[in-house]
Amino acid sequence: MEYSLLARSIKHNEGHKLENIYEGRIEASNYSEFCHIVRCIEERLIVLERGVSSVLENRTPIGVTSTLTLPSVETVDKSELLSITSLISENENQVEPIENSLLFSRKALPHRKSYQLHIIITSRKIYSDIYDATQLINSVYGFILLLLFIRAAAGLVTNIYHLASITISGYVFVEYKNWGTAGHISSLVTWIVIFLSTITMMTVTCQMTILKSKKIGDIIQKLILQQPLRSDMLQQLKLFSDQVAKSEIKFSAFWFFNVDMSLLYTMLTSVTTYIIVLMQAK
Repeated sequence: MEYSLLARSIKHNEGHKLENIYEGRIEASNYSEFCHIVRCIEERLIVLERGVSSVLENRTPIGVTSTLTLPSVETVDKSELLSITSLISENENQVEPIENSLLFSRKALPHRKSYQLHIIITSRKIYSDIYDATQLINSVYGFILLLLFIRAAAGLVTNIYHLASITISGYVFVEYKNWGTAGHISSLVTWIVIFLSTITMMTVTCQMTILKSKKIGDIIQKLILQQPLRSDMLQQLKLFSDQVAKSEIKFSAFWFFNVDMSLLYTMLTSVTTYIIVLMQAK
């Protein structure tokens, strides 16, 4: 039975080379498109992290200045924050230009404390928009990711098993004239590298984005631990901390499993187990 299944598999692959090439292009496009969008989310989180960090680094203790001073807006990069504001909720029809917002209004926020409080409130809104964008990505790419990961896992098991059968067991499939040749072995190795690199690239990209969101939570906790803090600032920081904890930035494959480094470890472990079982069964 194993012989017949292997024969059908090889004949199917030989008979549909053009279709496989076309499907491979589609899958490569899906992979690269998803990774590009995730990297965009990561870039927005990096800019958001800088904005929250500016509150930690430029914090002025209460009572140092008794006069009203202008906020140090030079520490905020307008071009970076402008890129964040592109991620807004779909329910809003129009976005107010960042130059006209209260974030850079010297007249509206003349005191540093009010300015820092406004940064926290604005950061909460931006994080909410990023979270909504992440949920939209999961709903659009979730099922596609599930199929791609299943195919990658099956491809790894099949190609590694065939490679191990040739190199370790010396198994010869006589009906396939190119079986065991250098071209056949190189083809198996190429597909193994393609599947493995694809899984690695996607999991690492998602993991880096997740770590950036967790780092924002760490910065918020450092801000909360600093004393003294105004009651309104402390309240907003606690709300921001709860928001980051409850609205975690994560990516999933149709809500079956999360896409991160733990998925890479699980897939490699499962593939290795299946190959060992197949080799022993043969």
